[in-house]
Amino acid sequence: MSIPLKKRLLLLIEMRKLILVINRYISYYFSQRITGCSGCYRHLVFNKIERLVIFYGVIERGVNFMSNFRKIAASEPIYKEKRALYDKEYWEFRNYAQKLTDVSGKVKKKSHKATHYGRFLIYLTILYEEIFQDDFGGLTSDTALEKLESIERMPSFETFNKEEHNFYSATISCFKSFLDSKV
Repeated sequence: MSIPLKKRLLLLIEMRKLILVINRYISYYFSQRITGCSGCYRHLVFNKIERLVIFYGVIERGVNFMSNFRKIAASEPIYKEKRALYDKEYWEFRNYAQKLTDVSGKVKKKSHKATHYGRFLIYLTILYEEIFQDDFGGLTSDTALEKLESIERMPSFETFNKEEHNFYSATISCFKSFLDSKV
């Protein structure tokens, strides 16, 4: 797949920004190591490097993830298809999310959080398939969480997630808790 020149330039600019951030973290990490820090910033450095590797892999595959993060409507045929495919898991996850909301006791009025989390979980599976051009597989499979976290680690995810009021990252956290509860 060939990426148009304009999109390629945007990707390279984004990659350059990421490299500068990584260089800053590495410089800070080594300056702290020299002054006796216990390496508390090492995880930040490796997280940034991991994002760069994912970013580079996406560029190599010819996928422009900047345009692939998109809002998905529940009325779209792809959503309806995925919702039907994952119906059993969808309801299990939604009920689990509702149970967490009820147990926390912080919500005084009717909350639709569980409904939103269920919907956003389906959206995430669609985004994964569109971005990575790979089948998502089963929702409760061993690799499901890894696939969702690979989306979360993408550099432009943070901006997209903020635009959606952090529902995507909250859904991933709740889904992780859901999978842990099934073990």
